[in-house]
Amino acid sequence: MKPLLSITCGLTAHRSFGWVRLAAAGLVAFAFALLAPAQQQFQGVCANVKIEIQQELAFERVGFEATLEITNNVGGDPITDFSARLTFVDPNDLVNGLPRDVSDRFFVQRPRLTDVNATDGTGVIGPTKTGIIKWFIIPKSGAGGALPQGTQYEVGVSMSAKMAGVEIPRDIFFAIPDTITVRPEPELEIRYFQPRDVQGDDPFTPEVESPIPFTLGVLVKNAGYGTAKNVRINSQQPKIVENKAGLILIARLLGVRVQDSALSESSLLVDLGDVLPGESRKGAWDMITSLSGEFVEFKASYTHRDDLGGLETSLIKKLEAHFIAHEVLNDDPGRDKILDFLADTDRDALQLPDTLFESQGQIVPVNTEVDASVTTPLAGRVFVMTVNRQFEGWGYVRLTDPGQAKLAIASVVRSDGKVINLRNIWTNIRYRPGDNLKLTYLNLFDRVIGPATYTYTVTYAVPPADTQPPVTRLRFSGQATQSGGNYYVTRDTELYFTSEDASPVSIVYMLETDADFRPAIPFKITVPGTHLVRFRATDSAGNVEATQTVAVILEGQGPTFGGIDARSESLTLTGDTLSFRSSRIDLGIPVATSNVAVNAEVDVFRGIRVWPTLAGIPVSPTPATTTALAVGGTNVDFYQYRLNGGAWSAERTVATPLSLSGLSGIVVVDVLARAQNGSYPPVGDALTATWVVDAGAAAFVLSGLPPVPT
Repeated sequence: MKPLLSITCGLTAHRSFGWVRLAAAGLVAFAFALLAPAQQQFQGVCANVKIEIQQELAFERVGFEATLEITNNVGGDPITDFSARLTFVDPNDLVNGLPRDVSDRFFVQRPRLTDVNATDGTGVIGPTKTGIIKWFIIPKSGAGGALPQGTQYEVGVSMSAKMAGVEIPRDIFFAIPDTITVRPEPELEIRYFQPRDVQGDDPFTPEVESPIPFTLGVLVKNAGYGTAKNVRINSQQPKIVENKAGLILIARLLGVRVQDSALSESSLLVDLGDVLPGESRKGAWDMITSLSGEFVEFKASYTHRDDLGGLETSLIKKLEAHFIAHEVLNDDPGRDKILDFLADTDRDALQLPDTLFESQGQIVPVNTEVDASVTTPLAGRVFVMTVNRQFEGWGYVRLTDPGQAKLAIASVVRSDGKVINLRNIWTNIRYRPGDNLKLTYLNLFDRVIGPATYTYTVTYAVPPADTQPPVTRLRFSGQATQSGGNYYVTRDTELYFTSEDASPVSIVYMLETDADFRPAIPFKITVPGTHLVRFRATDSAGNVEATQTVAVILEGQGPTFGGIDARSESLTLTGDTLSFRSSRIDLGIPVATSNVAVNAEVDVFRGIRVWPTLAGIPVSPTPATTTALAVGGTNVDFYQYRLNGGAWSAERTVATPLSLSGLSGIVVVDVLARAQNGSYPPVGDALTATWVVDAGAAAFVLSGLPPVPT
């Protein structure tokens, strides 16, 4: 004999990606020059530009899918008032000898339902139907504990329901709990770094200088007990979101580096791989701005997908953004050779660095040593500086550079014989706010074992003879397609130049309509046709690059499109569309030959087509003037009906019986149904049931009939 109810349940582990949207934003102050006729000199005017970079962080994490199946083997009565919710207990976490409920350690997505409309106490499972409920479970941070073997949990389900209005006894309406093992999860600390000062075109010179790449760096540290698998950060190009002064500005990422690797220009994806517990990995993007300026604000934020638990399931425990003075190297024994970030975390007015963030994850305080001076003036290419160290450990010194930041440093030797790593001594140029006075600094980063007085002999390098001309590249901000040696652009594409050389350079260009070369500020092409862009650079040593010529084409109109050809039947996904098996629809869109990139976009509108059923249709003819029909069917959540061609009823939930009274003669009932995320089909597609009411007919009842249609 078949049982009235059949209940099965199970749990499956799934490895999927967690997605986090990151945003790094910076407010940059750019100075631009105005000519004041009365004084005949340049004055600086400051303009702020806000730049935002959207990025996505992805890494693998484990979730569990719980499945509950309940089969109603009764032919005539539906299961009603159905409710179900998951329960979680830790067998080793006891209160008064009983396992404690630990549901707060898990995020459970909204259940996905098949042949059951709800799990909140209003659910209905039709006769002969199997209701399927699937929950996706995501452990919250800490649920896996700290030990490699993880933590075991018993996952059960608390259920109740009625049949024919009577509560189903709990001793037959239950599911046996299953066990899952939650491993320790990673906890990520993410820190972004970039310098304050960026170098591009100097507004106080008539020439257009090439931008110099700077580092937008990131350190990802795993402070948790589980491995962060397949960690990746994919970046979009910078977007200028505020530019009230209307400056002509390019902000662009040129490529990526991982663990100080060579620059890769093929994508903007930083692939950090697996990050073990306690380990850190370094990524970076080379970035440029076409104008020189200063970042006055730098911050980072992130958002989670709500359907994956949002902040409840977040494994990001820290997100920071810091300005750096320089990328330096902790060259103590046992340290790696990856450059570290010397950062200004308190953002003091003097912009003095105070913390070393090492590539291996250590965070070390840095003291500024103020008792420092040049004690032996520059003679030839050598000078001596003296520092009275007040603190042990790593210290930072800033002095006015005797070489005016024009000379490279060849060597630095401390009085005890230590040779300073050249990554730890550098020069830089800043412009004083207010009057734009040029300031040139010498910077020293060094570690000592205790307070004492140290002298440093600094030797500048002999400038090598620069006999090589610059190498200049035409670049594009926006859509650009290369084909046959030509570049195809749009009216919104900005063209700009970068140049590599041992000496400072200035860049010029001209179009075929120009009489002479002009300074190479970023520009757009707005006239359709083929344009020859000629350009070259000259360095400060007088080396002139041979003129390069590139053909840039702006087509007058886009390519011609033909009609859409659907090469297969329409795409239909039955069941819950959050997860479905592979299916496809082939579309053919003829596109005329063109060198402009063509992107196709398909909008998928969410909706579910349902097919209702009716159970309890009387035998025809019947003397009964009343009846109660049960509306069901796969994915059916709501329905409407009409009697004998009359008006359509108000919308009802599928759990509400269709009760009719006062019937006589020929009875025609039409039913339209929809899913929760769908709409009603045309009236012509309604399900129709017909029978005859005759007072003289024999009273005859059939039970156990399946719903119609089957």
